[in-house]
Amino acid sequence: MQKRNVTIVDIAKELNLSPSTVSRALNDVSTVKESTKKEVLKLAELWGYVPNIPARNLLIKKTYNLGLIVPDVTHNFFSKAIKGIDEVVSQAGYQLVICSSNDDVLKEKKAAETLLHSRVDGLLVSLCDHTKEYGHFEKVIKNQVPIVFIDRICEDLAAPSVITNDFEGAYQATDYLIQTACKKIAYLKGPDELSTSFYRQMGYMESLKNKGLNVNENLLVDWEDLAEQRAEKFHALLDGPDRPDGVFAYNDYIAFEFVQAVKQNGLRIPEDVSVIGFADEPVATYMTPALSTVFQPALQMGKSAAQLLLTQIEEDQLIDDTTSVVLNTNLVLRETTRPLERT
Repeated sequence: MQKRNVTIVDIAKELNLSPSTVSRALNDVSTVKESTKKEVLKLAELWGYVPNIPARNLLIKKTYNLGLIVPDVTHNFFSKAIKGIDEVVSQAGYQLVICSSNDDVLKEKKAAETLLHSRVDGLLVSLCDHTKEYGHFEKVIKNQVPIVFIDRICEDLAAPSVITNDFEGAYQATDYLIQTACKKIAYLKGPDELSTSFYRQMGYMESLKNKGLNVNENLLVDWEDLAEQRAEKFHALLDGPDRPDGVFAYNDYIAFEFVQAVKQNGLRIPEDVSVIGFADEPVATYMTPALSTVFQPALQMGKSAAQLLLTQIEEDQLIDDTTSVVLNTNLVLRETTRPLERT
């Protein structure tokens, strides 16, 4: 028997399945049983089914598109996270629509609005450096669109997130500097608005406290957006009365800039100043001396965030709290720190 203008609904009724299950089977989505896929494909071929993509998506109220907003697609951390996200969503039959905010809050708001109007089935977000107001994401949540934050989060929003244990990573980095006889340990801050900067600073301070060392406010170097301004602060720190013998930096790029300042001041690394970064970016291995750092599993973060988002979509149930998936970090020791046996 052959029918004209066969639809997903026709196939679903014949096989006593839901239209969404038939759609996933036709798209070879991994969550559908192989036996069901074979049954659907056999009937679709027998009846001469030709997919009507717009009608199908309207029927099942899904576009099979997911939105992603990141501060910078060229940044190694985010490119790895995107790769992990894409691996998971592609296997599940979804397409990824990527928007870069370029760390511009207005662009971030516009991207969120555009993706919402495009009826994406879900949204993945890593915040800008200076996002202070979250109404554009509150609107996404109010419209019942699942959202998951990655790395950079807002605890005031009732939405899940995937993060690394920034506190523990910073604690371990600072503790290692203390173990290698560093007494004056500075922290080079990240942007104040970011949750990652806050937790890394808290880990640094807690490590000092637990080892009986006071937090010296002169060794807390505030973030500056411009590299030239950061360099001025680094030189002032190295020329000042509280010159550090150990430094923990918010990320590897800031650590690299500080190492350049140390060299320009005629100091030796790690003999005069030990330095540890965060994230284990490629710059950590390319620079001289090679940078000790805290490894951040960007690829796995992307995969976990995508899986968390798809779970909400497939189960048609939002996670309306700040539940976080927390992934571990580990300390990677290279040439900018002294080995324990030397001390």
